[in-house]
Amino acid sequence: VVYLVVYHLRESRIGRAWRAMREDDLAAEVMGMPTRRLQLLAFAIGAGIAALSGTVFAAWQGNVVPVRYNVLLLINLYAMIVLGGLGSLPGAVIGAAIFTILPDLLRNVELAGFLFYIGGFLGLYFLLRPWRRFAILLGAVIGGGLAFKGLVRLLVPAWDSGVAPASGSLINQLVQRWLVIPPNYILVGNIVIGLSVALLLLTVVAKGRWRWVTLGLAIYALAFAWETRLATEASVTRILIVGTTLVVLMIKRPQGLLGKPRVTIV
Repeated sequence: VVYLVVYHLRESRIGRAWRAMREDDLAAEVMGMPTRRLQLLAFAIGAGIAALSGTVFAAWQGNVVPVRYNVLLLINLYAMIVLGGLGSLPGAVIGAAIFTILPDLLRNVELAGFLFYIGGFLGLYFLLRPWRRFAILLGAVIGGGLAFKGLVRLLVPAWDSGVAPASGSLINQLVQRWLVIPPNYILVGNIVIGLSVALLLLTVVAKGRWRWVTLGLAIYALAFAWETRLATEASVTRILIVGTTLVVLMIKRPQGLLGKPRVTIV
C-alpha cells in the first residue's frame, strides 16, 4: 500500500516538482516553484512513512529497545537505497530485499560459499564479456594458483601445512586444495582481508594490463580470505561485503542498480 501511494505521489504534480528540484533547484525556483515549501513537504511525507514503518515494526517485535536502533541499522538502510538506486522505487525494494536476505543466507556456511563463488563467477563473466576474456583470466588465475602452490611445496613445504576450517561443499574442498594455507592461516587471513579490499579498489581505478594483474591477485586473495576467515564469521562477512559492494558501486555506477544518472548543468 505504501509503495502504491509513493508511486502515485511521484507521478503527481508534486512528484514532478520534486524531480525538477532534484535536477536543478535553482531552475525550478526560477520557473515559479515554491522550492522551500516542496522541500518541507518532502521531509514531512518521508517522516510520516518512517513513523508508520517504526510503528508497525514495534508492534511486530512486541517491544522497543534502543539497542536495536544503532549506527549499523542506519548504514544498512542507507546501503539499501544506494544499492537499489536513488529515485527508483523498484531499486529501493531490490536493495532492501538483498540486504535483508543476505545476512540470513550467510549463516549457512555451505550455502554462503556456494553463493560467494557462483556470484563471483557471474560477476566476472558480465564484467569481462565476451566469454574469451573471462576464460583467459580464469585460466590464468587457476594456473597461477597451482604454480604458486607447487612452488611453495617445493621450496618451503611448512608454509602449506595448515588445514582450513572444514566445509562439506565440493567447491570449498576444491578451492582449499588450490590455495596455499599456512599453519597460522587466521593471522594471515586477517591481513589478506584488508589486502583483498585494497586490490579490488585498485582494480576499479587501474588501466591496461595492470587491471588484469590486480584483478587476478584480488580473486586469489578473496578466495583465501573466504576459506580461512570469512566463511565462518557471518557478522564480519556481512559488513565487509556491504562496504566493499557500496564502494565499488559508487565508483562504477554512482546512480545505483536501477537509478538514473543525475543531470548536472555546469
